[in-house]
Amino acid sequence: MAVSHSSPVLPLVGQGIAYSCYAAVIWPSVPLTVDKKFTGTAFGVITSVQNIGLALFPLMIASIYKASGNSYIPNVEFFFMSCAGLGVLIGLLLNRLDRRNGGKLNGITSDDESRADAGFANVEDEYFSP
Repeated sequence: MAVSHSSPVLPLVGQGIAYSCYAAVIWPSVPLTVDKKFTGTAFGVITSVQNIGLALFPLMIASIYKASGNSYIPNVEFFFMSCAGLGVLIGLLLNRLDRRNGGKLNGITSDDESRADAGFANVEDEYFSP
């Protein structure tokens, strides 16, 4: 996009879909990767990092825009491409680390196992036992 004159609509839609997939994967993976006693803290850290990004990225984009003579193309577009590339590299690194540590994130578990990992194994016994 940065070096052509094509419409940015399709890549932006793709970026939105990619973020939706990211959000759908990152939040449920927290209880799988963090000890039960630290789950709340992990959710808080993820939320904080996300909010820091939401606060800083518009400022960075605005500074790139201003430094580029009030033009989004090509420098802002290069910034977005570098963010996407960095995201792909981090995703590959996380998959590699997951594979080394037992493959918990990419593994398939039964519903009973996933409930037990999330701490819901004996909910009925805990609350409804005579």
